[in-house]
Amino acid sequence: MRLNKRFPSLTFFLLTVLMTVALAAAQSHMPREKILAGFGGTSFAGNEPSGGLIAGAAGNFYGVTNAGGIKGRYDFGYGTVYEVSPAANGGWTTKVLYRFQPDGTDGIWPEGGLVMDSSGNLYGTTSQGGGQFCTDGYDKLTCGTVFELSPNGSGGWSEKIIYTFTQEDGFGPAQSMIMDSAGNLYGTTEYSFQSLNRVGGTVFELQHNGEDWTHTILHTFGHGEDGAVPSSPLLFDAAGNLYGETYVGGKGNGAGTVFKLANTGNSWTEDILYTFASEGSTAGGYEPNGGLVFDAAGSLYGTTVSGGIKVAGGCGVAFELTPASGGGWKESVLHTFLCNKYNDLFVETGLTFDSAGNLYGTTSDGGTANLGSVFELKPSASGAWTYFVIQSFQGSPGDGSEPDSNLLFDSKGNLYGTTGYGGSGGGGTVFEITP
Repeated sequence: MRLNKRFPSLTFFLLTVLMTVALAAAQSHMPREKILAGFGGTSFAGNEPSGGLIAGAAGNFYGVTNAGGIKGRYDFGYGTVYEVSPAANGGWTTKVLYRFQPDGTDGIWPEGGLVMDSSGNLYGTTSQGGGQFCTDGYDKLTCGTVFELSPNGSGGWSEKIIYTFTQEDGFGPAQSMIMDSAGNLYGTTEYSFQSLNRVGGTVFELQHNGEDWTHTILHTFGHGEDGAVPSSPLLFDAAGNLYGETYVGGKGNGAGTVFKLANTGNSWTEDILYTFASEGSTAGGYEPNGGLVFDAAGSLYGTTVSGGIKVAGGCGVAFELTPASGGGWKESVLHTFLCNKYNDLFVETGLTFDSAGNLYGTTSDGGTANLGSVFELKPSASGAWTYFVIQSFQGSPGDGSEPDSNLLFDSKGNLYGTTGYGGSGGGGTVFEITP
């Protein structure tokens, strides 16, 4: 384009128009955030959503809050199960399906998310409650439960405890469960009586037999080099084997592992796929947290909460584990989180793929307001990954803060998640990010 030098004012006008159009076009392609639900204000509605979201059949979402509901100790409450549904006017409606009770017999303080069966029943865990008492070596705690919520036919939901943990079989379930095609549930506990100092943890199965459930311990951690304290939801492969992470432990001075439990038909055999290095060598990260995801080639992707660069222990990495030709698995670091509040800080969740092979996750701090962010990792033909911040949370009252749960895509490519704090009531949000 050749600008007219005889009319400088016209030239300036044309440049201004072009820059405005270009900026508007760029902004129109930037992801946009919308708050679908806010928590807090009145603790009766729930506070601090945790464990992420699952999708229903009608475009609705289900989740739990770790606090709120019926007031209890310190008036924080014991948690809720909630539903967020699209409304006819284009907005969203939040409904509390269940409030956990102060006496604790039905469980208290759910931390992991929910799973739904083919009949529309919801299942989850509470980290404490249930009437049985356990000790972690220091304090006396209630042991936790697995619960079922079923529609009662009149618009409400009924809760039933299907399992109460005990000192002997592991206790303190703090992660989401998964379900197989037969309707059996699989999950983890953070503590196990048989392990040293009780901090080993277990992998368990609840087998569905009509109205009854049978509890089986598939593996107990804390015996030698197999890691301890399972720190993320489990993952199935196509053959029915289970994969997961432990937050600490492993070979030598390991600081966390990625493990596989192979289903042999009659038993489950553990194999440590990878042990993260101790704090003395932090480049590959340590203390894995948040969960794993497979790609189409069978590689595993996840995050660590620490390591990467040696700045006060580092702020973690995003990693890929690939089967090595000689056996074992090889780690590649996709991104190192920089402990910089203007970039990224403290990733506490796993990663989520979109249909194009890009990865998404959250940081609980960092971003422009240092209140957390949503990021994207985009692969290139050379094998490198480029990091983008697509949302910086701004906090109350107009936005959430401190996201700490995994993200979820819908069929249109919209991204959904929760923040533990912020929003109009200060007790967290459910948010949508539109491409």
